[in-house]
Amino acid sequence: GEAPPGALFHKFKRAIVQGGASQADISFYFAHWFTDLAGAEPFGGKPWPGAEKFSVKFPWKVLAAFLDSFGFVKKLAMMSEVEVMEEYLVSRVASLWPMSPIPPGDGELAAMRFSLMAQGFELEIVSA
Repeated sequence: GEAPPGALFHKFKRAIVQGGASQADISFYFAHWFTDLAGAEPFGGKPWPGAEKFSVKFPWKVLAAFLDSFGFVKKLAMMSEVEVMEEYLVSRVASLWPMSPIPPGDGELAAMRFSLMAQGFELEIVSA
């Protein structure tokens, strides 16, 4: 949630629209990209180095959030960049804090973005 929706998704959204990609196409792309990311780990004689990369080198919360985001990005086939980002922010904040410390109203989405970037200092950010 650090970049604005246009900067984050514009080129990908354009490729989706021009290529007529479906949500299934986007899901397949991300599954391929995820395995490619794991495969970028040098083999070095180890069995399954890509699996080790995700199971040992990524904090569980980061990996879970990363995988969860795929379900939102595939919605670019049907929704605007802003709609996808807003839906993602609302979902992430609700999953992290069922009793959200973020007050509704003006600046709510900005507060959500800041709180997700705070990584442990959410209450301080929201109350500032």
